[in-house]
Amino acid sequence: MKGVVRRHVPDFLLITEAGPLVVDVKPKNKLAEATVADTLAWTRAAIESRGWSYEVWGEPLAVELNNLRFLSGFRRAQQFRQELVSELRNADLDNVSIGAATEGLAGWPRPLVRSTLLHLLWLQYFHVDLSRPLSASTSWHPGRRGEQRGSPHQAGTRLVYDGDAAQVVELLAAQSG
Repeated sequence: MKGVVRRHVPDFLLITEAGPLVVDVKPKNKLAEATVADTLAWTRAAIESRGWSYEVWGEPLAVELNNLRFLSGFRRAQQFRQELVSELRNADLDNVSIGAATEGLAGWPRPLVRSTLLHLLWLQYFHVDLSRPLSASTSWHPGRRGEQRGSPHQAGTRLVYDGDAAQVVELLAAQSG
């Protein structure tokens, strides 16, 4: 449609090692709508004509969103005993399941240890695969304050969740790119 003035503001501009990446976020059920598809196609052509990359992202998998909503309940630092937080941060819990970590700390009630571990998971002292439901058998690895590694599903994305919306604060590249 030559001569038509168009306006669209994409959702994110990410500066990557491969160059700029522009991202639009749309619910999957909207992608088939003609006006949305047309706008995204026009945006892709405009961005890629400049040598930049363009992607359209949808909502996270339901299990990931459920995990984030659950973990958001453990986000407020003032709810946790700082002595226990320090003890758990310094514990060697690499590849230990949530259930085993909860049982392995003497002198603290198990529910308090469990909730503090989930608080540290929210803060990303540990990484887990959020594409699977969290359970006592879920194992974790050091997070952003430890060694960066993990599955493509937990690439180091740091989120802030206020109970209504998740805001991406930091994106780190996944092993799969």
